Amino acid sequence: MGYKENIPLDKALELRDHGVSPRFITSIQKMGYEKITLDRAVDLRDHGVNPEYISSIREMGYKDITLEKAQELRDHGVNPEFIHTMQNMGYKGVTLDRAEELIDHGVNANFIKSITELGFKDLTLDKAQELVDHGVNAQFIKKMREKGVKVQTLDDYIRLRDTGFNE
Repeated sequence: MGYKENIPLDKALELRDHGVSPRFITSIQKMGYEKITLDRAVDLRDHGVNPEYISSIREMGYKDITLEKAQELRDHGVNPEFIHTMQNMGYKGVTLDRAEELIDHGVNANFIKSITELGFKDLTLDKAQELVDHGVNAQFIKKMREKGVKVQTLDDYIRLRDTGFNE
């Protein structure tokens, strides 16, 4: 496969233990990642990055994804289903970095749906992230409404939460 060094038995065992095979390395190389070290191949396998994952991201239009970025995305839980769901909800043009940020902050389809079902139809991803960051969720909004608190905007709910109103 072009690895010039003698591979010590311990390294061969490590490769085997981590599922790194000539087939795995070849499949990554065929995707255009020609200079992949054995240690890098182990890292990719350990983090769940495989040709199928890379292909699924590329098929969504993110053609220039590096192995490092693929590993970072996988570590943060970004998958094509998440991006597809956001796009299907009308959030077009979600970058890979933005998808990673949303997941890191806990913004997902269920959260967005729970807020929009309360009448906030034009929810932006920035506002959804702000709500999560301030601890405002559908349950909080419902409790405030049940208590008779009269507010009109999501910013009002954020202010309520920030000033100590609890469920």
